[in-house]
Amino acid sequence: MAVDTGGKLVEEGAEWFTTLIESAKKEISSATELIAFAIHGFMLDLDFIVREQNLEKSEIPSSWKTSAGIVFKYNYKNTDVQAQITIFNLGKFIQIHGFIPSASESFTVCLKQG
Repeated sequence: MAVDTGGKLVEEGAEWFTTLIESAKKEISSATELIAFAIHGFMLDLDFIVREQNLEKSEIPSSWKTSAGIVFKYNYKNTDVQAQITIFNLGKFIQIHGFIPSASESFTVCLKQG
């Protein structure tokens, strides 16, 4: 766990991210979920805002766990640009899928576990 150094960015030990991870510890039960929250933190760091919820950066979205896996939906700043990150287990892999509806673009990466 990063120690708050007064920085604004996740990698600088931002207080909001430390608070987010501390709050999420009760809900995180796997490496996939921990990776999901790290990615979520970086999306917030890039000024994405959780869609359809008026949340502070340090708050956990209520609907992050779904039957499709872990899903985070965002708007970019105060624009109509949307993005969705879906993270799920696929055998011994963790699949991370990003989608930008307005551009019909998607990006996928697989991480091998263990």
